[in-house]
Amino acid sequence: MKVFKALLVLSLLFAFLISCPQVLADKGGFSPSGYEVFESGQKAIIAWNGTDEILILSSDVNSSQESKVIEFLPLPSNPSVSEGEKLSFYEVEDLVGTYLYYTGFRPKGPIPLAAGDVRKMVEITFHEKIGAHDLTVVRAEDAQELISWIEDFLSDIEIEYGSLPSVLEDLFSVYVDEGINFFAVDVIDANSTTRSVEPLIYEFKSSRLYYPLRISTLFSGDTDISLFTITTRELNEESILKGGFQKIAQFNIKQEALGKINPSMAIMFSNNPCLCFYKYEGSLENLKDDISARFSFFWVIPSIAVAIFSSGTALTLLLLLFPKKRMERILHGSH
Repeated sequence: MKVFKALLVLSLLFAFLISCPQVLADKGGFSPSGYEVFESGQKAIIAWNGTDEILILSSDVNSSQESKVIEFLPLPSNPSVSEGEKLSFYEVEDLVGTYLYYTGFRPKGPIPLAAGDVRKMVEITFHEKIGAHDLTVVRAEDAQELISWIEDFLSDIEIEYGSLPSVLEDLFSVYVDEGINFFAVDVIDANSTTRSVEPLIYEFKSSRLYYPLRISTLFSGDTDISLFTITTRELNEESILKGGFQKIAQFNIKQEALGKINPSMAIMFSNNPCLCFYKYEGSLENLKDDISARFSFFWVIPSIAVAIFSSGTALTLLLLLFPKKRMERILHGSH
Protein backbone atom coordinates (compact mmCIF):
# COMPACT_ATOMS: atom_id res chain seq x y z
CA MET A 1 0.00 0.00 0.00
CA LYS A 2 2.86 2.41 0.84
CA VAL A 3 4.49 1.69 -2.51
CA PHE A 4 1.17 2.30 -4.28
CA LYS A 5 0.72 5.65 -2.48
CA ALA A 6 4.26 6.69 -3.34
CA LEU A 7 3.72 5.85 -7.00
CA LEU A 8 0.43 7.74 -6.97
CA VAL A 9 2.06 10.86 -5.51
CA LEU A 10 4.88 10.69 -8.06
CA SER A 11 2.37 10.33 -10.88
CA LEU A 12 0.37 13.32 -9.66
CA LEU A 13 3.56 15.38 -9.25
CA PHE A 14 4.74 14.49 -12.74
CA ALA A 15 1.37 15.49 -14.17
CA PHE A 16 1.56 18.73 -12.19
CA LEU A 17 4.97 19.54 -13.65
CA ILE A 18 4.04 18.91 -17.26
CA SER A 19 0.34 19.74 -17.21
CA CYS A 20 0.65 22.81 -19.43
CA PRO A 21 2.18 23.25 -22.89
CA GLN A 22 5.94 23.74 -22.93
CA VAL A 23 6.13 27.50 -23.23
CA LEU A 24 9.73 28.42 -22.97
CA ALA A 25 10.80 31.98 -22.39
CA ASP A 26 10.42 35.69 -22.46
CA LYS A 27 10.71 38.21 -25.24
CA GLY A 28 8.46 40.95 -26.53
CA GLY A 29 7.26 41.28 -30.08
CA PHE A 30 4.66 42.23 -32.63
CA SER A 31 3.19 41.24 -35.99
CA PRO A 32 4.25 43.65 -38.77
CA SER A 33 0.89 42.90 -40.40
CA GLY A 34 -0.92 44.35 -37.38
CA TYR A 35 -2.37 41.07 -36.12
CA GLU A 36 -2.69 40.44 -32.39
CA VAL A 37 0.12 38.28 -30.97
CA PHE A 38 -0.26 36.24 -27.78
CA GLU A 39 2.28 34.71 -25.40
CA SER A 40 0.44 32.33 -23.08
CA GLY A 41 3.50 31.39 -21.07
CA GLN A 42 7.22 31.82 -20.56
CA LYS A 43 10.08 29.73 -19.26
CA ALA A 44 13.78 30.45 -18.75
CA ILE A 45 16.85 29.01 -17.08
CA ILE A 46 19.31 31.65 -15.84
CA ALA A 47 22.78 30.78 -14.55
CA TRP A 48 24.79 33.64 -13.03
CA ASN A 49 28.04 33.58 -11.05
CA GLY A 50 28.50 37.28 -10.41
CA THR A 51 30.18 38.19 -13.70
CA ASP A 52 28.78 35.92 -16.41
CA GLU A 53 25.23 34.91 -17.29
CA ILE A 54 23.87 32.07 -19.42
CA LEU A 55 20.21 32.50 -20.37
CA ILE A 56 18.40 29.59 -22.05
CA LEU A 57 15.04 30.52 -23.53
CA SER A 58 12.59 29.96 -26.36
CA SER A 59 9.10 31.14 -27.30
CA ASP A 60 5.62 29.77 -27.72
CA VAL A 61 3.56 32.41 -29.46
CA ASN A 62 0.51 32.49 -31.63
CA SER A 63 -1.07 35.16 -33.80
CA SER A 64 -4.70 35.85 -34.65
CA GLN A 65 -3.73 35.16 -38.28
CA GLU A 66 -0.70 33.69 -40.05
CA SER A 67 2.08 36.22 -39.89
CA LYS A 68 5.73 36.88 -39.33
CA VAL A 69 6.46 37.92 -35.73
CA ILE A 70 9.35 40.19 -34.77
CA GLU A 71 10.62 39.53 -31.24
CA PHE A 72 12.97 41.66 -29.13
CA LEU A 73 15.22 40.66 -26.23
CA PRO A 74 17.07 43.50 -24.45
CA LEU A 75 20.44 42.53 -22.92
CA PRO A 76 23.02 44.42 -20.81
CA SER A 77 26.02 43.38 -22.94
CA ASN A 78 26.87 41.84 -26.30
CA PRO A 79 25.88 38.14 -26.24
CA SER A 80 27.14 35.06 -28.02
CA VAL A 81 24.14 33.06 -29.24
CA SER A 82 23.82 29.34 -29.95
CA GLU A 83 21.12 26.73 -30.33
CA GLY A 84 19.77 25.19 -27.15
CA GLU A 85 17.96 21.97 -26.32
CA LYS A 86 14.62 21.30 -24.63
CA LEU A 87 16.51 18.65 -22.63
CA SER A 88 17.86 21.49 -20.47
CA PHE A 89 14.34 22.26 -19.26
CA TYR A 90 13.49 18.58 -18.73
CA GLU A 91 16.58 18.18 -16.52
CA VAL A 92 15.87 21.23 -14.35
CA GLU A 93 12.19 20.30 -14.04
CA ASP A 94 13.20 16.81 -12.91
CA LEU A 95 15.45 18.30 -10.20
CA VAL A 96 12.67 20.59 -8.94
CA GLY A 97 10.10 17.79 -9.06
CA THR A 98 12.31 15.46 -7.03
CA TYR A 99 12.97 18.20 -4.45
CA LEU A 100 9.28 19.03 -4.09
CA TYR A 101 8.39 15.35 -3.66
CA TYR A 102 10.93 14.64 -0.93
CA THR A 103 10.12 17.85 0.96
CA GLY A 104 6.42 17.00 1.01
CA PHE A 105 5.24 19.95 -1.09
CA ARG A 106 1.66 19.55 -2.28
CA PRO A 107 0.38 22.12 -4.78
CA LYS A 108 -3.12 23.51 -4.23
CA GLY A 109 -3.58 23.78 -7.99
CA PRO A 110 -1.61 23.25 -11.19
CA ILE A 111 1.68 25.14 -11.39
CA PRO A 112 2.72 25.06 -15.05
CA LEU A 113 6.35 24.63 -15.87
CA ALA A 114 5.37 25.22 -18.51
CA ALA A 115 27.76 42.86 -38.49
CA GLY A 116 28.84 46.45 -39.57
CA ASP A 117 27.33 49.91 -39.33
CA VAL A 118 23.82 50.19 -40.70
CA ARG A 119 22.70 53.55 -39.37
CA LYS A 120 24.27 56.11 -37.11
CA MET A 121 24.34 54.85 -33.50
CA VAL A 122 23.04 51.38 -34.45
CA GLU A 123 25.56 48.59 -35.02
CA ILE A 124 24.96 44.97 -35.97
CA THR A 125 27.07 42.74 -33.73
CA PHE A 126 25.66 39.34 -34.74
CA HIS A 127 23.49 37.82 -37.47
CA GLU A 128 22.83 34.14 -38.09
CA LYS A 129 20.04 31.75 -38.96
CA ILE A 130 19.78 29.24 -36.09
CA GLY A 131 17.14 26.59 -36.74
CA ALA A 132 13.77 28.35 -36.97
CA HIS A 133 15.32 31.64 -35.83
CA ASP A 134 16.65 34.43 -38.03
CA LEU A 135 18.51 36.33 -35.33
CA THR A 136 20.21 39.71 -35.44
CA VAL A 137 21.82 41.42 -32.44
CA VAL A 138 22.25 45.19 -32.59
CA ARG A 139 23.84 47.75 -30.32
CA ALA A 140 21.85 51.00 -30.08
CA GLU A 141 22.56 54.29 -28.31
CA ASP A 142 19.33 56.03 -29.26
CA ALA A 143 15.73 54.77 -29.31
CA GLN A 144 14.67 56.79 -32.36
CA GLU A 145 17.63 55.51 -34.35
CA LEU A 146 16.74 51.96 -33.32
CA ILE A 147 13.16 52.48 -34.54
CA SER A 148 14.50 53.76 -37.87
CA TRP A 149 16.81 50.77 -38.14
CA ILE A 150 13.89 48.37 -37.53
CA GLU A 151 11.88 50.06 -40.28
CA ASP A 152 14.81 49.65 -42.70
CA PHE A 153 15.37 46.10 -41.47
CA LEU A 154 11.77 45.09 -42.23
CA SER A 155 12.02 46.65 -45.68
CA ASP A 156 15.32 44.88 -46.39
CA ILE A 157 13.83 41.46 -45.60
CA GLU A 158 10.71 42.39 -47.60
CA ILE A 159 8.22 42.28 -44.74
CA GLU A 160 5.29 44.63 -45.26
CA TYR A 161 4.06 46.47 -42.20
CA GLY A 162 1.51 49.12 -41.42
CA SER A 163 3.05 50.84 -38.43
CA LEU A 164 5.23 49.85 -35.48
CA PRO A 165 3.58 49.49 -32.04
CA SER A 166 3.09 52.93 -30.51
CA VAL A 167 4.74 51.88 -27.22
CA LEU A 168 7.86 50.47 -28.89
CA GLU A 169 9.91 53.67 -28.88
CA ASP A 170 9.00 54.37 -25.24
CA LEU A 171 10.11 50.88 -24.23
CA PHE A 172 13.38 51.23 -26.14
CA SER A 173 13.97 54.65 -24.57
CA VAL A 174 13.66 53.23 -21.05
CA TYR A 175 16.13 50.43 -21.82
CA VAL A 176 18.68 52.74 -23.46
CA ASP A 177 18.40 55.23 -20.59
CA GLU A 178 19.12 52.37 -18.15
CA GLY A 179 22.26 51.38 -20.10
CA ILE A 180 20.67 48.34 -21.78
CA ASN A 181 22.03 48.86 -25.29
CA PHE A 182 21.95 45.43 -26.93
CA PHE A 183 18.80 44.05 -28.55
CA ALA A 184 18.36 40.60 -30.05
CA VAL A 185 15.88 40.83 -32.95
CA ASP A 186 14.36 37.48 -33.89
CA VAL A 187 12.10 36.77 -36.88
CA ILE A 188 9.82 33.74 -36.54
CA ASP A 189 6.60 32.45 -38.13
CA ALA A 190 3.34 32.30 -36.17
CA ASN A 191 -0.29 31.44 -36.78
CA SER A 192 -3.41 30.68 -34.75
CA THR A 193 -1.85 27.47 -33.43
CA THR A 194 0.51 27.90 -30.48
CA ARG A 195 3.92 26.81 -31.73
CA SER A 196 7.00 25.91 -29.74
CA VAL A 197 10.29 27.21 -31.10
CA GLU A 198 13.59 25.53 -30.25
CA PRO A 199 15.45 27.25 -27.38
CA LEU A 200 18.33 29.65 -27.85
CA ILE A 201 21.27 30.11 -25.48
CA TYR A 202 22.51 33.64 -24.78
CA GLU A 203 25.86 34.03 -23.00
CA PHE A 204 26.92 37.51 -21.90
CA LYS A 205 28.73 39.50 -19.23
CA SER A 206 26.58 40.94 -16.46
CA SER A 207 27.19 42.39 -13.00
CA ARG A 208 23.70 41.24 -11.91
CA LEU A 209 21.30 38.45 -12.71
CA TYR A 210 19.24 40.00 -15.48
CA TYR A 211 15.98 38.91 -17.09
CA PRO A 212 13.88 41.26 -19.23
CA LEU A 213 10.15 41.26 -18.46
CA ARG A 214 8.97 44.77 -19.37
CA ILE A 215 9.52 44.12 -23.09
CA SER A 216 6.95 41.30 -22.99
CA THR A 217 4.14 43.84 -22.55
CA LEU A 218 4.25 44.10 -26.35
CA PHE A 219 2.31 40.82 -26.34
CA SER A 220 -1.34 40.50 -25.34
CA GLY A 221 -3.22 38.57 -22.68
CA ASP A 222 -2.25 36.59 -19.60
CA THR A 223 0.85 34.50 -19.10
CA ASP A 224 2.43 31.84 -16.89
CA ILE A 225 6.14 32.35 -16.20
CA SER A 226 8.40 29.61 -14.89
CA LEU A 227 11.79 30.98 -13.92
CA PHE A 228 14.73 28.83 -12.82
CA THR A 229 17.81 30.59 -11.40
CA ILE A 230 21.17 28.92 -10.78
CA THR A 231 23.57 31.09 -8.79
CA THR A 232 26.78 30.88 -6.77
CA ARG A 233 24.85 31.73 -3.60
CA GLU A 234 21.50 33.15 -2.50
CA LEU A 235 20.07 36.17 -4.30
CA ASN A 236 18.53 39.36 -3.04
CA GLU A 237 15.07 38.45 -4.33
CA GLU A 238 13.39 41.84 -4.04
CA SER A 239 13.19 42.50 -7.79
CA ILE A 240 11.74 39.00 -8.33
CA LEU A 241 9.16 38.82 -5.57
CA LYS A 242 7.90 42.40 -5.85
CA GLY A 243 6.89 41.68 -9.42
CA GLY A 244 4.37 39.09 -8.28
CA PHE A 245 6.49 35.95 -8.48
CA GLN A 246 5.97 33.12 -5.99
CA LYS A 247 9.01 31.22 -4.77
CA ILE A 248 8.34 27.48 -5.03
CA ALA A 249 11.69 25.85 -4.24
CA GLN A 250 15.32 26.50 -3.29
CA PHE A 251 18.10 23.92 -2.93
CA ASN A 252 21.69 23.21 -3.92
CA ILE A 253 22.55 21.00 -6.89
CA LYS A 254 25.67 18.99 -7.63
CA GLN A 255 28.08 19.62 -10.49
CA GLU A 256 27.05 16.44 -12.29
CA ALA A 257 23.39 17.56 -12.34
CA LEU A 258 24.44 21.00 -13.56
CA GLY A 259 26.34 19.48 -16.48
CA LYS A 260 23.20 17.69 -17.63
CA ILE A 261 21.32 20.98 -17.83
CA ASN A 262 24.05 22.66 -19.86
CA PRO A 263 27.79 21.80 -20.08
CA SER A 264 28.83 25.47 -20.15
CA MET A 265 27.03 26.08 -16.87
CA ALA A 266 29.14 23.43 -15.15
CA ILE A 267 32.25 25.49 -15.94
CA MET A 268 30.78 28.62 -14.34
CA PHE A 269 30.69 27.29 -10.77
CA SER A 270 33.47 25.88 -8.58
CA ASN A 271 31.06 24.27 -6.09
CA ASN A 272 27.43 23.25 -5.78
CA PRO A 273 25.28 26.25 -6.82
CA CYS A 274 21.85 27.28 -5.56
CA LEU A 275 18.82 26.44 -7.74
CA CYS A 276 15.56 28.38 -7.23
CA PHE A 277 12.21 28.02 -8.94
CA TYR A 278 9.87 31.01 -9.18
CA LYS A 279 6.43 31.23 -10.77
CA TYR A 280 4.25 34.09 -11.99
CA GLU A 281 0.63 33.98 -13.14
CA GLY A 282 -1.13 37.05 -14.42
CA SER A 283 -1.46 39.71 -17.07
CA LEU A 284 1.47 40.70 -19.25
CA GLU A 285 0.45 44.32 -18.66
CA ASN A 286 1.50 43.98 -14.99
CA LEU A 287 5.14 43.26 -15.87
CA LYS A 288 6.38 46.81 -15.34
CA ASP A 289 9.98 46.05 -14.34
CA ASP A 290 12.76 43.71 -15.39
CA ILE A 291 14.42 41.31 -12.97
CA SER A 292 17.77 42.68 -11.84
CA ALA A 293 19.18 40.85 -8.82
CA ARG A 294 22.50 40.69 -7.01
CA PHE A 295 23.65 38.39 -4.24
CA SER A 296 22.01 38.66 -0.84
CA PHE A 297 23.41 41.44 1.38
CA PHE A 298 24.19 38.93 4.13
CA TRP A 299 26.81 37.42 1.84
CA VAL A 300 28.26 40.80 0.94
CA ILE A 301 29.24 41.82 4.49
CA PRO A 302 31.91 39.10 4.96
CA SER A 303 33.29 39.87 1.50
CA ILE A 304 33.61 43.56 2.32
CA ALA A 305 35.34 42.77 5.60
CA VAL A 306 37.87 40.51 3.87
CA ALA A 307 38.53 43.15 1.21
CA ILE A 308 39.05 45.89 3.79
CA PHE A 309 41.51 44.01 5.97
CA SER A 310 43.37 42.32 3.12
CA SER A 311 43.92 45.67 1.37
CA GLY A 312 45.79 47.21 4.28
CA THR A 313 43.03 49.65 5.21
CA ALA A 314 42.18 48.08 8.57
CA LEU A 315 44.08 50.77 10.46
CA THR A 316 42.18 53.52 8.65
CA LEU A 317 38.91 51.87 9.54
CA LEU A 318 39.89 51.56 13.21
CA LEU A 319 40.89 55.23 13.34
CA LEU A 320 37.44 56.13 12.08
CA LEU A 321 35.76 53.95 14.67
CA PHE A 322 37.79 54.91 17.74
CA PRO A 323 38.92 58.31 19.16
CA LYS A 324 42.58 59.22 18.62
CA LYS A 325 43.69 58.91 22.26
CA ARG A 326 42.01 55.53 22.68
CA MET A 327 43.74 54.30 19.51
CA GLU A 328 47.11 55.41 20.90
CA ARG A 329 46.50 53.32 24.03
CA ILE A 330 45.52 50.30 21.90
CA LEU A 331 48.51 50.60 19.56
CA HIS A 332 51.22 51.62 22.04
CA GLY A 333 50.00 49.97 25.19
CA SER A 334 49.82 53.29 27.08
CA HIS A 335 47.36 53.78 29.99
